[in-house]
Amino acid sequence: MITRSTAAPFIQESKLKIKNIYILSVYSQN
Repeated sequence: MITRSTAAPFIQESKLKIKNIYILSVYSQN
């Protein structure tokens, strides 16, 4: 089972990855 203590850092990490991918895609469009 996934508890909040294990899910929270994973969610933060995935948010950072999404942010990096978004920034890269924006830069590559220009």
